[in-house]
Amino acid sequence: MEEKQLNKYEQHRLEKIEREKMKHGNQRRRKLWRYALWLGVLVLLAGTIWQVNRLVSGGAKVPLTATSTASILSIKDSDWKIGANTSPVVLIEYSDFQCPACAEYSKLVDRLKKDYPEKLTVVYRHYPWFFHLQAMNAALASEAAGAQGQFWAMHDLLFAKQKDWSGTTGQEIFVTYAQTLNLDLPAFRLAMTDKNLRAKIEGQLAEGKSLGIDYTPAFALNGKIIANPRSYEEFKRVIDQALQSR
Repeated sequence: MEEKQLNKYEQHRLEKIEREKMKHGNQRRRKLWRYALWLGVLVLLAGTIWQVNRLVSGGAKVPLTATSTASILSIKDSDWKIGANTSPVVLIEYSDFQCPACAEYSKLVDRLKKDYPEKLTVVYRHYPWFFHLQAMNAALASEAAGAQGQFWAMHDLLFAKQKDWSGTTGQEIFVTYAQTLNLDLPAFRLAMTDKNLRAKIEGQLAEGKSLGIDYTPAFALNGKIIANPRSYEEFKRVIDQALQSR
């Protein structure tokens, strides 16, 4: 009788041990599945970001020669500029309307325009980051306004109102800005969908990437990319040095 009870006890213990093993095994398998799932999501996300960035940048970079760099960093007929082509100093800015740093630097550039009206030409070029979801629409809005002779007015308004439109979606808020500037709204809406204007923006972005630009704003002074000045006084010294070297 005692031996029979002992066997039942041992059998119960063995069954309990087996259940514990199965329980722990299932927990490990669930953890492994979760890890595998998260790893798959991360790989997919990384691949998506890489592919989008590759498409935005126009594919693989081609090493530039001094001649091609000089060509890119010269004033073009399609550029928006303030100043003459013959000014002794030409400042080309690659910028993103949704970039907070670009909004701050635009204030410094505005001061430079006023302080060097005859000696400085400022050129604006587009560099909309793909992770700034309204950057392309903002760039299109500036070009659509430019088609009606109001690029710089829209440029200033977009930076001044950056915090208001950055969190929006779609193009309607830019139409309200066009209305503020008394633009022809049907023509503005049509221009916002113009493939040629989008191609211009994407072309400037691709050229900027070919120059090795990976931040905004980025500046080129008389055909050479420069480190971003940290203050207006430093920016002014850079301009003065360029004038002295002419």
